[in-house]
Amino acid sequence: MTAVIAEDATALIAWINNHGKKVISQDRLGSIVILAYLVANLTRWTTHFIAFFRLFLLRAALQLAVLQNRSPSSRLRRHILEWPRGRPRDLEPICLGTNINHKDSTRLDQVLLTIAGILRFADHPEPEVKKAMLVRLEKRWNDCDQPAFLAALILNPFEKLSCFGLNAI
Repeated sequence: MTAVIAEDATALIAWINNHGKKVISQDRLGSIVILAYLVANLTRWTTHFIAFFRLFLLRAALQLAVLQNRSPSSRLRRHILEWPRGRPRDLEPICLGTNINHKDSTRLDQVLLTIAGILRFADHPEPEVKKAMLVRLEKRWNDCDQPAFLAALILNPFEKLSCFGLNAI
């Protein structure tokens, strides 16, 4: 489902960027905030999150523009009105984690803190997403060298034992 939403969002951004854009008059430039459509970079996952989140912010404006300018039988009109109501914030910890951990110099404590960031799915409102993510995280945690990760976190001069005990975040 997420892959389909990502493909649809990418296709919509490409369509918007390839079709005519309205020229904004100089007198309106100072009165409103202008958000540009961003295209995701295939090698930088944070750009995917930013592009999809920006599209999510512009969803209502896009739907209004399509309703006003397209006939009811238009494929674009049907498609944009049926666009899934995804949660773009769900992509944020995954994209940030991928971006942080893709380099050769990633430390074990960074990997462990990334996994902890992804654990926020434990509070997800959709039970099937919550269950699937927790099962995946538990499987990965059980397959890894846990003592090495914990030692790296404790030896991190900025973290030390702050992630453990009653005062942990």
